[in-house]
Amino acid sequence: APKRVKDWIGQLTMLSETTLPHLRPGLDIFAAQVVAWRQHQISKMKELETPAEHIPRDDLSAIFSAAQNCSDSLGEIIGKIERHTNTRDVNSYTTMFTIVIQAWGAASISAVPLSSESDPLAPSRGVNQILKTIHLLESIAALPDRTFFDDDVNELQSIEIEQSREHKAFLFECLGEVFAEALEQLRQIDTSVREKKVSDETRPGKSFFLENVFEVEKMLRYYESQSRIVLTQDDPTSFDIGRCCELYKKVLRGCMGVTCSHDYGHVVRISSSIMDFVSWRNDQFLTSEAKRAQTNDITDLYCDIACLVGKVVLNHHEKQMALTEVFNRASQFFNQSHGEKTSSAFATVDKAALIGAIRLAVEGSFDDATTESFIGLFDSPERHPKRRTKSSRRRGKPQ
Repeated sequence: APKRVKDWIGQLTMLSETTLPHLRPGLDIFAAQVVAWRQHQISKMKELETPAEHIPRDDLSAIFSAAQNCSDSLGEIIGKIERHTNTRDVNSYTTMFTIVIQAWGAASISAVPLSSESDPLAPSRGVNQILKTIHLLESIAALPDRTFFDDDVNELQSIEIEQSREHKAFLFECLGEVFAEALEQLRQIDTSVREKKVSDETRPGKSFFLENVFEVEKMLRYYESQSRIVLTQDDPTSFDIGRCCELYKKVLRGCMGVTCSHDYGHVVRISSSIMDFVSWRNDQFLTSEAKRAQTNDITDLYCDIACLVGKVVLNHHEKQMALTEVFNRASQFFNQSHGEKTSSAFATVDKAALIGAIRLAVEGSFDDATTESFIGLFDSPERHPKRRTKSSRRRGKPQ
């Protein structure tokens, strides 16, 4: 099937260059090559009736080969494309990159029983290819920057800059989906490692997610930088925090696989970064004159962070400090007392739900009296948030 698809695209290209220019394949047609190789891989995996831990090496090689062909097809297509700015093209970008990442994730999961990292069919190869695919997408997203901030332009250049902005906005949507898929595949690979009780002799509790935590952070920060470019050039009310939260939750789910206590610093740092990003968006919204018709509920995000902190931070004092920080950072989104509206029109956090999550996070860590004393701190009157206005925020002081 992949060969037939490639031949078909070749015929369309040839006809478009001679007598039928309207048949020239678009990016959505080229994407069919990547889809075909992924379907070939799926078909091959369905043919294997034996348990995954006993996949014959020849069959495993075929699974990896299909993933490599997905990557090769993607690279070939990207090499032919200069730049695309419409929604359909960006949807094709999203489809192709997502499929390639899924193909390498499937190959890695199939290979999890192999313990030698030097083996060409080891899970680490798939993980490395997932990250390589992410780097390729980042290079594409960076292409328009050369004209992005040029103020001295004529009318033609202005059009080009506007197209560049559209390209950046669409690719921002693509980045979120593809990054989320990459993080999900890393999590699934780690899940497979745990289920099959595979461990590294030098490091029990092996986690590909944590081994590549700096790549994960780089991904998160790159997405943040691109979103800020889009946000500062657009109406803040048009920004969908829900899309960001989905990516943040994928990161937090991956961090839940941490089993070594000495890795908790990475988790706390990532969680803190996510809360910084949300606060920045709130600040941007408050300093604008925009008004949002509907407030985003981001309770789940802060509850997930609280649960994660409770799991990975073992020291009782440090756990209390970290959970208190989560509560304090979320307080800007709590509902006001006396039936007032939330302190932020940008997003809201259910205070009672977060306190419940904090209670679960400390469950089993303290005795009952200590737990109740700690939880009681969050429900005291002085913990109620104060409304912050645009002017007070500019002065950096609560009003």
